Amino acid sequence: MTATLFSLQLATFESHVAQELKQSVEGVMRSLGTPNLADFFPLLKPIDPQGIKRQFGVYLGRLVDMFGDIINQRVESRGGMSVDSPKK
Repeated sequence: MTATLFSLQLATFESHVAQELKQSVEGVMRSLGTPNLADFFPLLKPIDPQGIKRQFGVYLGRLVDMFGDIINQRVESRGGMSVDSPKK
């Protein structure tokens, strides 16, 4: 896991990937740390009045996509098949 996090793309803090990772992690942390009215009033849960669940989904989706891309690049660099490519 450490090797994935500190891969060549993330080695420079100014890189686009590093900045996107930082923003996504901050977004997830902000979403998890925000008090949610729906937790106190269960009737509001389907409505998501503050949009916390939606924001969390966006940031988490970005993180999953980024890690998927990093994993695919490392698999391809080692001569293997990418996770998304069809099996032969």
